[in-house]
Amino acid sequence: MRPNDESIYRPWSSEDQDAGDDEEEDDREDARSLLRKKRFNMELLCAITDPDHTRNEIIEEVKRCLKNGASCEARCQEDLVTACHVAATYGEDDILTVLLDAGASPSTRDRYGRQPHHMAAAKGHLSTIVLLVSKDMSLINSQVIPQEADIEDKHLDSNIHNHQEISSELPWITEGSTALHVASRCGFVDVVDFLLENKAIIGIKDSQHQTALDVAGLDADRSVPGTIVCAAVPADDIPRLGSVRSSGSRESRPSIRFLGKKKKKEKTQFMELCSSFFKTGIQLSMPELSDKKVTLLHTAVKKQDITAIQELINQGFKINTQDDKGLTPVHLAVELHLTESLKILLESDASAVNYRDGKGRTPLHVAVEYEWMKGVQLLLELKTDLKIVSKNGETVLHVAARKGNPQLLKILLDRFTTKVINRRDDEGYTPLLRAVEKGNLSCVELLLKNVDDPNFKKHVKTSKDTSPSSTLLHVAVKSNASEVLEKLISVLNPTNSYLNFRNDEGYSALHLAAQKGSIKCAEILLSTPGIAIDLFSDKEEQNALHFAAASGNLEIIKMLLKECSHHEMNLLHTTDHKGREPLILAVNGGYRECVIYLLSKGANLAARDGGLTALDLIFYKLHHPVQILDNLMNSFMVKESATDSLKEDSTDLEVILDFTILLADVRNNSRQFGVIDAINNCAYGQLQQEMFLHPLVSSFLVLKWRQLKYFFKILLFIHLIHILSVTGMATMTYAYHNPIVAWICRAIVLITLIPIIFWELLNASRFERFYVLDGETWVKWAVIFTTGLMAILPGLSWARYLTSIAVLLAWIELLFLYAKTFTLGLIVQMFFEVAKNVVEVMTTFIVLILGFTFAFLVLFNEHYPFTDLWTSLCKVLIMMVELDYNGAFTEEDNQASVFNVVGRIMYISFVILVVLVMINLIQSMSVSDVAKLEAQGRSKRLAKKASFLSLLESFCYNEKLLNWLPEFAQEKIENKRSVPKKIYVKPNQPTSEDNPLSEKLRSIIRDTVFNRNVHKEAENQDSKVDHLISDVEKMYDMIREIKESLIQLQNQSDKM
Repeated sequence: MRPNDESIYRPWSSEDQDAGDDEEEDDREDARSLLRKKRFNMELLCAITDPDHTRNEIIEEVKRCLKNGASCEARCQEDLVTACHVAATYGEDDILTVLLDAGASPSTRDRYGRQPHHMAAAKGHLSTIVLLVSKDMSLINSQVIPQEADIEDKHLDSNIHNHQEISSELPWITEGSTALHVASRCGFVDVVDFLLENKAIIGIKDSQHQTALDVAGLDADRSVPGTIVCAAVPADDIPRLGSVRSSGSRESRPSIRFLGKKKKKEKTQFMELCSSFFKTGIQLSMPELSDKKVTLLHTAVKKQDITAIQELINQGFKINTQDDKGLTPVHLAVELHLTESLKILLESDASAVNYRDGKGRTPLHVAVEYEWMKGVQLLLELKTDLKIVSKNGETVLHVAARKGNPQLLKILLDRFTTKVINRRDDEGYTPLLRAVEKGNLSCVELLLKNVDDPNFKKHVKTSKDTSPSSTLLHVAVKSNASEVLEKLISVLNPTNSYLNFRNDEGYSALHLAAQKGSIKCAEILLSTPGIAIDLFSDKEEQNALHFAAASGNLEIIKMLLKECSHHEMNLLHTTDHKGREPLILAVNGGYRECVIYLLSKGANLAARDGGLTALDLIFYKLHHPVQILDNLMNSFMVKESATDSLKEDSTDLEVILDFTILLADVRNNSRQFGVIDAINNCAYGQLQQEMFLHPLVSSFLVLKWRQLKYFFKILLFIHLIHILSVTGMATMTYAYHNPIVAWICRAIVLITLIPIIFWELLNASRFERFYVLDGETWVKWAVIFTTGLMAILPGLSWARYLTSIAVLLAWIELLFLYAKTFTLGLIVQMFFEVAKNVVEVMTTFIVLILGFTFAFLVLFNEHYPFTDLWTSLCKVLIMMVELDYNGAFTEEDNQASVFNVVGRIMYISFVILVVLVMINLIQSMSVSDVAKLEAQGRSKRLAKKASFLSLLESFCYNEKLLNWLPEFAQEKIENKRSVPKKIYVKPNQPTSEDNPLSEKLRSIIRDTVFNRNVHKEAENQDSKVDHLISDVEKMYDMIREIKESLIQLQNQSDKM
C-alpha cells in the first residue's frame, strides 16, 4: 500500500537528526568492538606459539583472551588456521581442552581443508588425537578436503603481526589424506595403532591414489625435529578415553576398542609400522605392473631395512612392481648402491636380474649408469642377459661408453660378443660412436680393439635410414675431442671420400670444426692428406672459410688461408647460395679482428650482400669503421725491406704501395674499379672523404689517370668542338646573321652530339647511386636536350631563349670537365663547394628576401623599379650588392611625409639585415674553414675523377665494344687500361717516369709510413709495460700466498 504523500515529503526535523546520530554512533561502536575482538584473536593465536612462557602462563593468557571477547575459533587470515589447529600442532592438550570447552569445533578446517587432528597426526601427538576423536568419532576417516568457507570477521585476527610466523610452523598435508595416511607416512606407530583399532579405513586413497599402506614410512626420516618415530607400545600404554591425565581429570568418554596387544618382538621401526597394518588381517591387493606407484617394498629398500624386505617378500609383495619413477625395488637398490638389499632381492627371485624398469633398463643398465663397480660385478656373476636393450635401444655397453668409464668398459667387453658390440641404438650409434661422443680416449682405444667390422665402426646409421647420417669424425669434432680425432685418423686411415663425407645436415667434419671453433680438430683435419678445403655444404653452399668467418673463429681462418696458399687456392672470393663471400659473414657477425685479417689477405670490399657492399656493412656493423679502414690501408704501404733501416729523409728510401685491397675483386683480367666504385657509392660522406684522401687510393687514381688520360683528351676534344659549334651556331644565327656558317655549326653540333649521348647512356647504364643525385648529370642532359632541340628545330618562336640557355649550360659543362683534371680540378671543385654553401644560405633566408620584396612592392607602388612582383624580386637581389639609394629616393622625396619616413626605415632595415648580416654570414659560412673546404674539394674532385675513370675503364674492358675497333687499337687499350698490383715509390727523389707521383703525394706517403712505425713502436712499448705489470702482479700474488701458508703453519705449530 502506498503511503500518503505527507509522510513521504514531510520536512526534516531535529528528531531525524538525533536518530541519524545514534545510528552512526552504533556503527562506530560496532567497528571498535570488531577491532578489539580481532586484537584479542591475534593475542590468542600468538600466545599458543609463544616459546618464552610456561604452559600454565600460556593457559592463563588463553583464558584471559577468551574472557575479553576472543573467539574460541580465532583464525589467522593467511591460511585460516584456527587456534585448535595451532594447539594440535604443538600437542598442547590443556590449551586444546580450554578451547573445546569454550565451544570450539574439533572438526573445523583451514583454507586447505586440514583439520586439527591431521596436524596432531603429522606431529605424532597421540594424546591430542585421542582428545579430538573423543569429541567427534567421524574424524577417524575424515580426509583433507579444501572447502570454500565464508568466515565471519569476528573469527579473524588483525593484520598487525606476521602471519607467516604461524603458517610456516604448520605441516603440509597431501590433499585427500586421512589421519592414518599422515601418521603412516611419518612413521608414528602408536598413532597408527590407535587409528586402526578405532576402525580407520586403510583403503581410502589420497589425491595421488595412494592408501595409508602405500605411503607407510615414506617421510619417517624427515619427521619433525624432536619427534621420535616410536616403536609399537602395548595397548595398555595407549591413552584411552576415560583415563586420568596428569593435568587433571576429564569427564568420561565413550571407549574405543583396540584389536589387541602388540607382540613384544624386537623389530625395526619400519617393520613395526608394517605389522600394524598386517595384524588387521587386511587382504593385500598387489598393484598391477601398470599402476607404477610406491609400495612398502620400495620404502623398505630405501630404508635399507633387510628384515622388512624379507618379511614383505614373504607377505607376497612382488619385486617387479614399478614405482612412480618406473623403478622396481631391484633397480632402486642398484640406484642407491645397496648391496645387502640387492642380494636379498636377487636371492628371492633369480630372474630379477633381467627385470626391466620403466625405461626398459635392466639392473645392470642402472649399475653401469651410476658407475657402481661392485654392483656391476655382482650382477655379472648371475645369469644377466647382456643382449637386452633399453627403450632407446641401448645395451649396457652403450651406457658404459656414454659414461666414459674405461674400467667398466673393460669388464663388460670380456663378456660381449662382436654382434652385441656392434649393435646400434635408436639414434644409430654404436658403443664406439658413444665413446667418441664422450671424448674418452681410453674407451675409444678399447672399443677399436674389439670392433672388427668397418661398416659398423665408421658411420652413424639409424635403422630407419638407408644411408649413413655422419661419421666418427663428425662425432669427434662435435665433442671437440681432438685426441680422439687424431687417434681415429691414425687407426682408420680414412679415404678421401670418408674424410670429406657430408652428414645429413650437409656438413663435412672440417665444416663442423670451423663452425664450432674447434681449433685443434681443424688443425688435425687440415694436416690430413686428402682433406677438401674448398668443399661446399649441401644447403648453404658454404665452405669451411664461410663457417669460420660466420662464427668469428680467427685462428681457424688463419689456418685455412695458410693451407689455401699451399694449395694455390683462393677461398676469399667464393660465394654461398646467397652470393655472400666470407668477408660479408664476418662483418654481419661484427667480428672486427676477423674482418681486418680477411681484408689484409685480399678480401673484397666491394663484395655484396643484397644491395649493400662490404664497405657499407662495415660502417653499419663495426665500431670506428674509418679508423679500421685507415689503419688497414696504411698496412698496404710499407718500406722496401732493403731500405727498412733508412731514415725518413734518405734519398734511397723506397716505399712499396700494394694495391691488393683495391684490386681484390680483379679476377680473369676483369675491371680494377670495383672497390673504388663501392667507395664512390658509399652513402657515408665521412667514410668516403677519408678513403679518397688516403694516399693509397689517391696514388691508385693518379696511376689510373696516367693510363687513361688519352681517352679523356679525346672526350674533352669532342666536347670542345661541340661547345664551340653551339656557340658559333647561336652567334651566327642571332648576332652576325650568317646562315651558311650557322648551318655548318648546326651540322657539327648534331655530329658531336652522337658520341656525347652514347657516352652518357653508357654512364647511366651503370646504375650508380650518385649518378641521379649529382647536379652535373642534370646539366649534361640539359645540354643534350637544349642543343639537340636547337639544332633540329631552329625555327621555333622561342628558339632564341632556348639557344641562350643552351650556350650557358654548354660552357658550364666544360667547367665540370675541367674539374676532372688534376691541375684545375681542385679550384673548380672548391668553386662549386662555395656555390653550394651560398645557395644553402640563400635558401634558408629566402623568407627574408621575399619579405622585403613584398614590402617594397607595396611601398613603392607605381614607382620604378618596384612596379610588379618579378621586377621587385630582381631589384631586391641586385640591391644585395648594389644598393642604389639615389635611384630609390630622389630629391623630390626629401619632404617630410609618411612615405619618406617608412620608406627610409625599411631601406635601413634592408641594409642591416640583408646587406650587413646575411651577406657576411654567407661569406663566413662559405669560406670559414679553408683547410676543410680544400679537403672537401679534394675529396669531391677525386670522387668525380674516380667516377669518370670508372666509366672510361668500363669502356676499355667491354669486349663487345672493343671488337668493333681495329686490332692495333685493341692492343693499345689492353696495354693502357690496367695498373700493376704493386709499385715502388721513392719519396725523396724528383718526379720522373719511374717515380710518377707528385711531390706532395710522395711526402704524404712518407709521413704515413713513418708515423705508422712510430705508432707501432709506441704500441710495442705499451705492450711490454702491460706484460711487466702483469708479471709483477703475479709475483705479488705468489708472495701473498706464501705468506698466508707460512702463517697457517705457524698457527698449527703453536696449537701443537
